[in-house]
Amino acid sequence: MVMKYDRQVYRTLDRERFLRAWFGVDGCRAVVALRCNQVVGYGRIHEKPRQEYGLRNVFADDDSVVEAILRELFKDVPEAHVVHFMKDEGKPMQKYLEHSVSGDFSGIRIYKKYPVETIADKMWLTSAHIL
Repeated sequence: MVMKYDRQVYRTLDRERFLRAWFGVDGCRAVVALRCNQVVGYGRIHEKPRQEYGLRNVFADDDSVVEAILRELFKDVPEAHVVHFMKDEGKPMQKYLEHSVSGDFSGIRIYKKYPVETIADKMWLTSAHIL
């Protein structure tokens, strides 16, 4: 189900192997949001050294789904820990994050070899590790 949802974002790229590895890493927490047994979003957070975390690719149908995913991802992150992420260009800062963010970290796409076609309306929080 997650692979099918991911294809709505990356229509021309098969990311199944990447996602299977990505969700199976020690020290990570992944959340998949369902509505009527259909995937409406997913996201992942992972523990880094020095009391830091990395929030990676939160994809969702709308901002209410993003808020729910963030609440679930952050529920086990201890206070005073730093969480790194980039907000996708053109998307508002999520209410759950807006009081604890320093600076604007909007992501800009840079391609080395060829552009990867994406449907950005489901992309909310991103990282440099999109592939």
